[in-house]
Amino acid sequence: MPGGKPSAYARPGTRSSRQAFPTGGLTTVQQQNRAPLPSKKLTLTTEIPTRKDGASHFLQVVYRNGLYLHGDLLGDQELSLADEGEEERLSRLTQVDAARLAGLSRPSVANYAQRMRRTVLSRNALAIRGTTGYAIGVDFGVTHRTRVALSNANGKIVRVLPKEAKLGPQTPSEALEAARREILSLLKQYPEVTESELIGVGIGLPGPVKDGRLIGPEARLWRGRDVAAELQEMLGWEDVSFVTESDTYLSALAETLWEGGKVAKNNLYIKWSGGLRAAIVIQGEPYIGHSGTAGELPHIVADPDRSERCEVCEQPGCLHAIAPLPVISGRIARREGGPTKELLRASQIVARAQDDRSTMAELETAARAIGRAIAPMVDAVDPEAVIIGGALGTRAFPLLSDAFEMAIKNNMARSQIKVTGGLLGHRTAVSGAVALVLERFAPAYLRRVAGI
Repeated sequence: MPGGKPSAYARPGTRSSRQAFPTGGLTTVQQQNRAPLPSKKLTLTTEIPTRKDGASHFLQVVYRNGLYLHGDLLGDQELSLADEGEEERLSRLTQVDAARLAGLSRPSVANYAQRMRRTVLSRNALAIRGTTGYAIGVDFGVTHRTRVALSNANGKIVRVLPKEAKLGPQTPSEALEAARREILSLLKQYPEVTESELIGVGIGLPGPVKDGRLIGPEARLWRGRDVAAELQEMLGWEDVSFVTESDTYLSALAETLWEGGKVAKNNLYIKWSGGLRAAIVIQGEPYIGHSGTAGELPHIVADPDRSERCEVCEQPGCLHAIAPLPVISGRIARREGGPTKELLRASQIVARAQDDRSTMAELETAARAIGRAIAPMVDAVDPEAVIIGGALGTRAFPLLSDAFEMAIKNNMARSQIKVTGGLLGHRTAVSGAVALVLERFAPAYLRRVAGI
């Protein structure tokens, strides 16, 4: 497998264009071990490709048809990088469909398929070989320690380390060393993955990101650090592409891509976890705005009757002093007389809420505060749905759906809005980091491997 940089689309340590191929292509998402999704209307490319562009159009159509086929994000089992015949079993793309979607003649598609079977295509189907390349995702959390994930070229996440991340804050240096250690551990477990076969490394940071660096009042020790460049140097991977984004952006991306058959393409995603953040998704793409802070939840007084002061804005009753997981965990601990610095996991809080009315009341208060705060955003953005995700949001939403819906609807101008829970749980951000790599770097990588 050739090494080297995946072209100008993906310079190491920098952001790059989301489009490495011409526009157009199949967007159907299918998943392993699930009933086939209803067929969707296939979109034809509007461009007339040149001979060189024709190969790119063809490869794009094949790649997008096979991406994120697997729903393995929530399992703890160790998976193989690719099963024999896996792509063939899951792919439903025919040469007729590929010709129509890519705007090519059937003989051209047959020719491209024959040529690319020697490099990136499966032998018996129009599908990218999972072992053509690999992606690594890294999630630097607020309340949990570093997570890393490994996927194959089709978005099949085969391993997440550690299985259950430890709770508690960490310094940037500690986080980076943990990432380096876990990445090398992953590669030791999968020796067939070499540096030259890495499509890239995606990194999620706990706050808004601009030009690869964490910004905003919560940046603190991370402020100004080029985390991608630092991790790249620690690993010694000069020819591997790195990219950094907000963990909320990555969570929204993961929910939209892996659960694309279920999630509204225009949504407001709320990440309710160690912090409280939001992302705006437009036509399936998270929107970051001019400075990288689009969708960030402001520091506003959500409950004037509360006396707790926010650590950032110092206002009593601030939304960020009421709803984040550490705040709720601390209040439960104080009520029970336990150590307030020992964080409860989201699963522990939700389990208590089902048997303890006081804990349930804490969650309901937080849900109503979040709902009131995001209602003006719903009016401004006009999404199809609001998704309550994150470690706490995903688990708690079934208990709090009515509280969320009433708080949002009672404080917005429009009469109706669909409110749903996230589907991917506590691994959403690290899964989004993998998706970011595949979306930005894999097309150029595959073109290079295929020699087009």
